[in-house]
Amino acid sequence: MTTSAERQQSPRARGSFLATNLANRVQVGQEQYTVSDNDKGHLLDLATVPFGGGRRQDASWQFDHDWNPLHLTVEVEGHSTTDVSFTMSECVVVTKSAESEVSQRFEVGRERAFFLLNGALSSPIVLARRFDWSQDATQSFALIPPGFLDVRRLPDDEVGGKCFRVLEVRISTMGLQDTVTMFIDERGDIARYQTKNFQTLVELEEENNAGYDR
Repeated sequence: MTTSAERQQSPRARGSFLATNLANRVQVGQEQYTVSDNDKGHLLDLATVPFGGGRRQDASWQFDHDWNPLHLTVEVEGHSTTDVSFTMSECVVVTKSAESEVSQRFEVGRERAFFLLNGALSSPIVLARRFDWSQDATQSFALIPPGFLDVRRLPDDEVGGKCFRVLEVRISTMGLQDTVTMFIDERGDIARYQTKNFQTLVELEEENNAGYDR
């Protein structure tokens, strides 16, 4: 887990994301997140609570100063823990439960890797930070579990009198595909995003959110 030294600075951004199923307008989950800085770079802490009886998930995600992943720890309440280590050449995933321990190794370096954390609503925050806004071309990441993730910029959009930068994310992994449209405000924070195939809308409910410079 993250050490006290890594948590030495106060959070620069915090808030929560609320997920709604667009098919029936039922709220399906909420996630509290905190972004802070430390000597290694940036730390993203998540606490995800699915509605309807699912298990709480807590995660701590350490990134370098360019938002490339260094280490991830995940604990699913009463079920399992996962430890993910990223190097320049590979990613190692170790999942432990009461019944078993499973280790997986992927030959993907941290500068290209994007770990798809199941159930995490705040993952797109990382894409917004890692996206190079100075480039017009589609930018690709190596998805873990194996698959692809392509990000491209769409024309800016105005919603409720506010202008948002827009990113479109195409994801394909393990036979599943989806397209995510993200709306990013002037501070670089994700105000909301929507998935096409899974018909989910995720909206930011912010609290003392200071925003971030890249």
